[in-house]
Amino acid sequence: MFLFKIKFLLSCAFILLGSAQAFAFSEDDIKAAYIYNFTKFITWPEGKSQNMIFCFHGDIKNSAPYMQLSKKNIHVQRATELSSAQGCSIWYVGNLEESKISELSNYAVQNAILLVGDSDTFVDKKGMIGLVFNDNKISFEVNYLKVKEAKLSVSAKLMALAKRVITD
Repeated sequence: MFLFKIKFLLSCAFILLGSAQAFAFSEDDIKAAYIYNFTKFITWPEGKSQNMIFCFHGDIKNSAPYMQLSKKNIHVQRATELSSAQGCSIWYVGNLEESKISELSNYAVQNAILLVGDSDTFVDKKGMIGLVFNDNKISFEVNYLKVKEAKLSVSAKLMALAKRVITD
């Protein structure tokens, strides 16, 4: 398990090292690296993962080019409304107001979209993966119930790396 954690963190670092400012990573760069690596540990229903579409609602748009480093073809688009999220594989919604998370979660579940956000209560409010910030470090939490409800499969390795997993 320790070796897996090292590999996961190194792959995040290698993605970021392609940047001209090798060690001056912004918070958005780190978020993008995490989200990119989530694609390696999530399986979408058949047909959905052929054309990976990363949608953003929040503030990660400046790091969107990092999403295209995958061997998969990842298209990046802005999706601020439900109608513009059609076809998304991953929808990053940032620190969205809590009243909207439930609505977006319902849409994501119905359309097999991995919903990622970055508020401390994101997974508690029906989000699927929440990026959590503590002591200048980013970790993540997984709402396994919502991921499973969306008919997405998440690797046990990713679950083991999560700071917290909601299973009931």
